[in-house]
Amino acid sequence: MNRLFLTTSDIQIITGTGYRNSQKIMQRLKDSLAKENHQHITIKEYCQYEGISEKEVSELLKLDSAKKLL
Repeated sequence: MNRLFLTTSDIQIITGTGYRNSQKIMQRLKDSLAKENHQHITIKEYCQYEGISEKEVSELLKLDSAKKLL
């Protein structure tokens, strides 16, 4: 993966939820990690929080990126 940080749009892709719900997930994650609003969430932190492998997330986000180019 060529990025370190996760975006709300990435959470939408991973979870299949809407943008607003993905924002709520991001905020809950920041709260649980005691991060401030200006701080970003890494892909590794998200995967640890959700209990999923980084490889799965990486493959999913790369697959989606390829679809956007078509």
